[in-house]
Amino acid sequence: MVTPEGFEKPVLYRGENAAKIFISRMKEAAEKIVVRYRNIVPMTPLIAAQQELFRMEVNCHICSKPLGDDRLTSLLLQVAALISLL
Repeated sequence: MVTPEGFEKPVLYRGENAAKIFISRMKEAAEKIVVRYRNIVPMTPLIAAQQELFRMEVNCHICSKPLGDDRLTSLLLQVAALISLL
């Protein structure tokens, strides 16, 4: 799992009951993800200067792809909506 603090090292297991251990690890990861996203901290509102910089930006700061008219100020708004459906 990737967090702001870094990421967890991948686990490689080839021993007995590998399938059961895999499913168990997946359930643990899913539980951590649910806990993290059920406690979303709201985004601090942008000040006017930040809003203007955001409006003027043409490329995504994460993937460098061009931004369209449907840009979001916070991806967490979409994630929160999806998590609320769980």
